[in-house]
Amino acid sequence: MPCRISCSCQDRTPDPPHRLSRFHCPNRIIGIAWRVAWWIARGWNRLTSPLRTARYCLIAGLLVAVCDGCAQKGRPVGGPPDTTPPEVVASIPAAGATRVSREALVTIQFSEPIDRTTFLPNLFVSPPIGGSPEVKWSKGDQVVGLRWADSLRPDATYRMTIGASVHDRHKNGFAKAHTFAFSTGLQIDPGHIAGRVTAADQGIGSAPTFNVHAYDAAQVSDTFWLIEPDYVTQTGRVTETEIAGWFDLPYLKTGRYLLLAFADKNRNDRLDAGEPFGLPLHDPLITEAAPSDTVAVFTAVFDTVGFCLTDCAATPWGGLSLVFSQPVDTIDWGTGVFLVVDTATADTVGVSALRPAFRRPSMLALRSTGFVAGQSYQIIVSGLRDHRGRALCPDASCRVSFGPVADTIGPKVDWTHLPGMRKGVTPHDPVVLQFDEPVDTARAGMALTATDTAGAIIPAQMYWDDELTLRFTPDQAWPEKMTVRVELDSTRVYDLAGNRAPTQSFSWSFTPIAGSDMGSLEGRIAIGDPAAGTTTCRLTARQLEGTLAVTRMFAAPGGFAFDLPEGRWTLAGYLDINGDGHWFPGSLDPYAHPEPRTIHGDTLLVRSRFTLEDITVRF
Repeated sequence: MPCRISCSCQDRTPDPPHRLSRFHCPNRIIGIAWRVAWWIARGWNRLTSPLRTARYCLIAGLLVAVCDGCAQKGRPVGGPPDTTPPEVVASIPAAGATRVSREALVTIQFSEPIDRTTFLPNLFVSPPIGGSPEVKWSKGDQVVGLRWADSLRPDATYRMTIGASVHDRHKNGFAKAHTFAFSTGLQIDPGHIAGRVTAADQGIGSAPTFNVHAYDAAQVSDTFWLIEPDYVTQTGRVTETEIAGWFDLPYLKTGRYLLLAFADKNRNDRLDAGEPFGLPLHDPLITEAAPSDTVAVFTAVFDTVGFCLTDCAATPWGGLSLVFSQPVDTIDWGTGVFLVVDTATADTVGVSALRPAFRRPSMLALRSTGFVAGQSYQIIVSGLRDHRGRALCPDASCRVSFGPVADTIGPKVDWTHLPGMRKGVTPHDPVVLQFDEPVDTARAGMALTATDTAGAIIPAQMYWDDELTLRFTPDQAWPEKMTVRVELDSTRVYDLAGNRAPTQSFSWSFTPIAGSDMGSLEGRIAIGDPAAGTTTCRLTARQLEGTLAVTRMFAAPGGFAFDLPEGRWTLAGYLDINGDGHWFPGSLDPYAHPEPRTIHGDTLLVRSRFTLEDITVRF
């Protein structure tokens, strides 16, 4: 009986090399095994013994099976997944090379095969070379060659940066951007800028990968972010030894630089609307005497919309609400001019504006006793600025019509901080209420009362921030280890039209944090630039294990002190130079640096009845 092994051997198609396991048998052993199998198959018809024929067929089958097992397709079974980031192991020209030919072919060798699709979008060359390079891969996508149609500039230092978003075949990205440099002249430019990009609303280490562009300030215009940068890099990701957001820009020539960091969400290598961006607190300066500079960058959302009036509407209480594209300057809002004209009679109606609510800083409310139900009005606004200091767009106007029914509904409590902070009220925290329409503060009197668990009245004072916002502050401290009940007497609350608040129960209960459980933080605010003078610093202590955040204002430079519940806390703050109560993140048009901002690097442990001293917050 013949042993039919020839078909299985001849029909087998060898796997392509890139699909073989890296644990495959050596090619020489596989070749020997196939030759032995072929020799057995050829000599079977010379055998006269069926037993010998069976033995030879068995040996040949085993050899074929061994070879087949050694050349299995796919990855090896078992073992940990590949999580090692790729690295650049060599380049031609080598890092630091000088006198490089202007027609040089650039070759980069990686530690492992690279995903081709991620390479070119994350290759940054400074100064830029015209056109896209011709790319040639070799060594199983482990080596790439680059050649440009244009020749390199004479006597220039070239920086090649491989961005952190370049991946290997297992989706592992670079730990951080890799940069090497070479020169067509006699030396490498020695300048160096380093820094960290931090998402301002999230804290240290939270920033995603940001592109960092540097522009030679002597060579660019006011709209520098619209042109190709002189130098480019990317921030790194978290590693065992580094925190996300760090970046390096080495090999720079001397001069002053404009720096821009942004999250390139659509991967078009330029800043677009809606992409978080950040500017440094100062323009980096590279000189021969000081070739290095370090900057901090905090990001915000890029604003391409100016400060404009976007909407207006009649309110249920007979007033007008104006909505703007940006938060209104809460300090100088009173300088605004509001011209309200009755469209039927062309008469001007006298109005007054209410301070922007801290919950809705982009909205202003206008009130007047001259508004008539069923009538329409033209509103023209001027003289306002947003929280970044930008003037209101010209021709800011809108038209609004009142409904046919006059206001007959009294004010209601629209918001209070107590529902979400029942266990987070510190001994001296005020109770804050906000109403849904202006209140006649003269008639309100002592509309709020506070009592303890035994029903005793807690001495406290009422303060109206404006006709919408009421603060209720204890004369001393809220009682310890007792439930405090705050009640609003709705019979005392009227709106400006004389409507009384609906008869209902407005009451809140909370248990303040005991004063005996409080600790303290004390220290100093230091400003590195002595020319900055004295300004206001807004510091926020934020609880790590909870949701409590305490913000205080202090003179800077100067001392600060916080009374806080026991636990771990972080400190962050900014210098409110323009005094508007908001952090100014900088502006691209016109170009302006952000207000100095900092995050204290250490976590601070607050202990009961203990003061942690000698803390320095540096700007």
